[in-house]
Amino acid sequence: MTVGRVAGGTANNVIPTEVEFIGTVRTLRPETRRLARDRFFGIVEQTAAAQGCHAEIQWDEGYPVTANDAALTERFFSIARDGIGDDRVSLVEHPSLGGEDFSYYGQHVPACFFLLGLLAPGADPATTPKLHQPQFDFNDDALATGVEMMCRLALAEA
Repeated sequence: MTVGRVAGGTANNVIPTEVEFIGTVRTLRPETRRLARDRFFGIVEQTAAAQGCHAEIQWDEGYPVTANDAALTERFFSIARDGIGDDRVSLVEHPSLGGEDFSYYGQHVPACFFLLGLLAPGADPATTPKLHQPQFDFNDDALATGVEMMCRLALAEA
């Protein structure tokens, strides 16, 4: 759960009549998402009621989890390693909770979502701004690798 915005009140010494919280809830499994939603509603509504207040929740389900098909993922890794070299291909070890509209494709057909490395040679990963940070700057040098991978995947024999 991420709270991305809190807004309310007009002055530091006046209790606001209304406060708005905006955020996201992301999970790796649909059943966890349902549980998180139920608990969120329960906690917010009961906390508001305990303070003599009323809570209105506007819930948008957001993107489902992006789940890669195992066979397509293996195929991707094989094509990538053969095409651009084993030293330039790596597995993201832990699942990401990033929201991605590509996830809708995977609900209808087997899919494989891969990441294109954007770190410039010699850049420090610890200090390089990440996607969605205000200082992020897309590394245009990565475009050639992205186009190459898309072409290799499109032209590979099934």
